[in-house]
Amino acid sequence: MARVEGTLREYAALGDAVVNFVVSAALTLEGGKPVGVKVPDRLLRKVAREAGLERLGRLQPEDLFEALAARAWLEGFSCEEMVRVAASGLRKGGLEAALRELLKAVLGRVELPRAGAQL
Repeated sequence: MARVEGTLREYAALGDAVVNFVVSAALTLEGGKPVGVKVPDRLLRKVAREAGLERLGRLQPEDLFEALAARAWLEGFSCEEMVRVAASGLRKGGLEAALRELLKAVLGRVELPRAGAQL
């Protein structure tokens, strides 16, 4: 994919859409009927903190989760692959497990940014 540069905040905005799509698609495939969800920030925050993500500048842990998901997608981690990972997590233990599996996979593909960094 083309190199895309932006602020962490900009990546978080894109990542919000990526995470919501991935979870919605996984829920759709696992449940057998179309569903669209907005993953609650509090749940993203919980999973992100459990994985060791902390506030970075003005970004909350859930924003970092989303920013990293966007960066991973831009670096070739396809939505189809992300959906498979999330669906596997859903089967293991629901939405929270799906997010844990997704974040683990994302962290295996991209590095954590430093304060003030652009991705």
